[in-house]
Amino acid sequence: MHHPALSGIDFKTALARLCDGPALLAPLPRWLHAMQQLGIVLGGTPTHLAGFTRAWRILYSATLLLDHVQDGDDVGDDWLASLPVALQYHLAFSAYATAQRQLYELTERIAPACGARLHDLWSSAVLELAVGQYDDLTALHRPLVSQPLSLDAYERLAAQKTGAVFGLALGAAVALATDDGALIDAATNAGLVFGMLLQYRDDLVDAEAQAAQPAALTLARAWTTQEGVDTPELAPPAAWGLIYAHYYQALGIMLTPLPEPGRAVIQALLYDTFGVPTKLPPPTPTGSPWPVIAA
Repeated sequence: MHHPALSGIDFKTALARLCDGPALLAPLPRWLHAMQQLGIVLGGTPTHLAGFTRAWRILYSATLLLDHVQDGDDVGDDWLASLPVALQYHLAFSAYATAQRQLYELTERIAPACGARLHDLWSSAVLELAVGQYDDLTALHRPLVSQPLSLDAYERLAAQKTGAVFGLALGAAVALATDDGALIDAATNAGLVFGMLLQYRDDLVDAEAQAAQPAALTLARAWTTQEGVDTPELAPPAAWGLIYAHYYQALGIMLTPLPEPGRAVIQALLYDTFGVPTKLPPPTPTGSPWPVIAA
């Protein structure tokens, strides 16, 4: 049966429509800029960093498309939404293949050891994304139990579903600049936390809508399992302030191995995305390793 949305659209054009947009499935420009700047301040080659950023951008869009299709959410593009679901899946998997091909082409231009590090970071992240999405989807088909998802379990899911792709973003940016494992690990962990914060914030914003989805693995339900929380209601502003401050302080310590220019890029990324924390805990005895940046 002829589908009108496919008139005159070949495979390459259809794939480009996903890889180059739509905005709802695309990473924010500030995230891409931070990836490249992080690598550059540590001595990475701009063209190599730009090549990796292009591949990562496609990986991000493909992952988000899969998540939206599987959850029945808006994909942000009328043409893409009009396609048969099977074809939407096909384009997402084709985008994964395109991103993988771009990664291969990049590793052909860099030192073999660096290429091996990139492939290891990439494959590890994609596997984590797959595991996280599997756990999220299978939860919708398990019998409901009286005990809600624990906060620890929710955090693991956030780390897999969203944290992994940003751990890859920052970790690979540093891996393109240095073979220092401590620096790569610090950046990877920072990206992991950044992605988790994005997931937490989105869940808090969507808390009201998620209340109508009794099987969904949500932050609001996980929050109620913590001791000292007496109400099932989660107040988003207060919860976000507490969560952001906690992770912000942990990040400052986590990033100690990075030189100050690298820490400054990551702090600016946090400020640009989430703003300046308003409820910081008391400073640690050794002081904060964060550089001072105007908000």
